[in-house]
Amino acid sequence: MKIRSLGKIIVVTFLISLVSIVLLVISFNHAQKVKEQQAELKQLGLDLAAASDLLTDMAQSYVQYGEQKYLDAYMYEVEVAKNRERVVNRLIELGAPQNELALVEKAAQLSNTLAEMEALAFDAVKQGDFEAARNYIFGQEYLEEKTPIVETMLQFQTALNTRASGEADRAQTYATALTILSFILLLGTLVNTIFILSTINKKVERMEMLVDSANAIATGRTDVEMDTTQTDEVGQISIAFNKIIDALKEQAGVLTQIAAGDYTNTIRVRSDYDIVNQSINTMLDNNIRMISEI
Repeated sequence: MKIRSLGKIIVVTFLISLVSIVLLVISFNHAQKVKEQQAELKQLGLDLAAASDLLTDMAQSYVQYGEQKYLDAYMYEVEVAKNRERVVNRLIELGAPQNELALVEKAAQLSNTLAEMEALAFDAVKQGDFEAARNYIFGQEYLEEKTPIVETMLQFQTALNTRASGEADRAQTYATALTILSFILLLGTLVNTIFILSTINKKVERMEMLVDSANAIATGRTDVEMDTTQTDEVGQISIAFNKIIDALKEQAGVLTQIAAGDYTNTIRVRSDYDIVNQSINTMLDNNIRMISEI
């Protein structure tokens, strides 16, 4: 494999690692967000029910004891805290479906009749008629008006919790899928890393052999054989070295013949830059001319 291709694999491996990490972060954040939203939805349902129960409790306590603090707590919930409005607004922000909002609206409409009875009871307390006030709050009519409100609130909480659980399950499935995909990508990264390290190690070994061969050639050896079975950069360098070795062998052969007194052979000039072979041929021509002149 060529170094350029190996570099591309390294880049791809890095990108895969980056994507796997991003997916893990997305998976964790999504699961955490849904978990927090599920808890918030559950709390909103409890807050809405608690607000309704608070109004009833304060109204009952006021008509029983006539203490202003109970009326103040009642009016604070109605005029300041406004938990019902807060819950509805937050549900709308969270994209609550229409059926849940309709249940809240139904409970609110039912509560209006109850509020009218509570207002009559409060007026009776202010006039000192506690018996009439208690008949309003503890009477059968009040209970009949309160029961459908409680039932509607239970329906709302059930719908809310069911939706939250469904969203949590889907989020868990989504998070699990992302986690599995992340681990698959990380596994691919590991495999690629092992492959890259193995390839680099083999290239280093072949480069070391190439250096040893080059050093051998530098000492004058021409019996060196380079491995040219690979087509990568090291293989291409090996081919080039083999060409150098072949040229040295050819030069060595001609020079050996000259040393033996044979000037009849010439050596192939490979290019205009081949000064060595040109000089050998010039030397052969000069020797032949000198011999012929003797």
